[in-house]
Amino acid sequence: MPTENKLQFTKQQVCWLESCQPALKLLIPQYDGSISITEVIKMLKRINEETRFVLEPRKLQLTNHIPDNQLITNKKALFRNLHAWYTSQSVDPFERIPVTFHVNSTDDEEFRQFMEYAAAQPKKKSLWVVKPGENTNRGNGITVQRGSADVKAQLESIHTKHTYIIQSYIRPYLYCERKFDIRCYALFVMINRRIRGYWYEEGYIRTASEPFSLKKTDKMIHLTNDAVQKHG
Repeated sequence: MPTENKLQFTKQQVCWLESCQPALKLLIPQYDGSISITEVIKMLKRINEETRFVLEPRKLQLTNHIPDNQLITNKKALFRNLHAWYTSQSVDPFERIPVTFHVNSTDDEEFRQFMEYAAAQPKKKSLWVVKPGENTNRGNGITVQRGSADVKAQLESIHTKHTYIIQSYIRPYLYCERKFDIRCYALFVMINRRIRGYWYEEGYIRTASEPFSLKKTDKMIHLTNDAVQKHG
């Protein structure tokens, strides 16, 4: 039994701090139950002084994704994962997300299915968004096409290694007669099978620079990306 002036560590009592891990890994194995509380406190103070780091505001930044995690941060992976999730729940994915086709070229089976589907739709539903499936951002490579023939011509004119997402256009909500999106930040974590969500208080709204219209396919009407709209 330890005396009043002795301290013993157990795995449950050790709280690992990322900045102190190297020092703690050296400290804990050395402890054999014979060090007084006073000595332990001195050692911990020394560790704190040697490993302390200060967050400087000018070095802080927001990030909109987990680095190296592309499960939902590119358009191909987002579609695949949403489709797989809804299918696993016995829900038709296209009851929850726009009708979507992921194609490699105009010669593959998925594109043939797209052409058949598009041919069966009325003209008022013939507007399609074509997006690179991976390795792009800031609105690069996204176009709005009117009808399957225009989609095919667009894909045949591209000579890259991208796959492409073809997605039916959904009439959006409008702000001051313009298309918009809301950029906000949230973090969801699971600890011991309990999910917690954290919402960052600040966010912003981005709008298109031109009034909304389905009669035109201009990017300034349909894309709200900053990189696109700064040229408007």
